[in-house]
Amino acid sequence: FDLIGVDASIANALRRIMLAEVPTIAIENVWIAINSSIIQDEVLAHRIGLIPIRADPSKLDFLGADNEETDKDTIVFHFDVECLNQFSGEVKNGRKCFVNEMALSGALTWLPQGNQASVFPGKPIEIMQGLSHCIT
Repeated sequence: FDLIGVDASIANALRRIMLAEVPTIAIENVWIAINSSIIQDEVLAHRIGLIPIRADPSKLDFLGADNEETDKDTIVFHFDVECLNQFSGEVKNGRKCFVNEMALSGALTWLPQGNQASVFPGKPIEIMQGLSHCIT
């Protein structure tokens, strides 16, 4: 939407309120088992945390005071991509491409925990080797 004739400070205040009050789910903790890429673990974890997750936050509880993760407050993803040193048959900009040379968010797979498969029927949760836990 457009705000016309409104002071920039008011527009910024509305933007901040909308960002703060809209419930979202994001990857918070990333455990990396093997990372042989040139990207440091911290940078990779940060980038994974920026991936938008399409899931209904109202179907999850907030993490309890005891900080014990359960299937009611945590969504788990698995990310496993291996670049193979073999030609994929594709050439881009005069350069040969290799199999899995780019690790994309589509490689994240949701691992339903407990009864999450029935709480989130179908595939409502979409979007190196490691596990990513989303905590609300």
